[in-house]
Amino acid sequence: MTSVLNVDTIAAKNGTSPVALTKQKTILVCVGFNMHGSTTYYGAGNNTAFTECFNTSSFTDVSTGRLETSLTNSLANTQFVITGMAISTNNNLSHESTSTASVIGTRGTDADSNVAQDNVQYFHVTGSLA
Repeated sequence: MTSVLNVDTIAAKNGTSPVALTKQKTILVCVGFNMHGSTTYYGAGNNTAFTECFNTSSFTDVSTGRLETSLTNSLANTQFVITGMAISTNNNLSHESTSTASVIGTRGTDADSNVAQDNVQYFHVTGSLA
């Protein structure tokens, strides 16, 4: 039997608080950022964030391949998980050890030479909000 559930809003029992996730994690930060110097990807020019980013307040192009993302709402601690990728073939995205609960550092590198690469970085973060 097929069932359909149509709702406009889901709220806590008191009717106003956000719903708490029980034994679940959700994506807390979503980033797509073009660091490439001369190429526009999917409508995002150099040093431009994609429109679908969330929980981000600003971005800093620290140096070649290094991006710092400041968060609108800080995470509870630095024990969060990043899942990410770079747009270019054979490139990696790594999580910088300088990250804090309010600023996430990432670095794009070439997989063969470990040389920093300016490219498009995409990543999601899961964890707990402060």
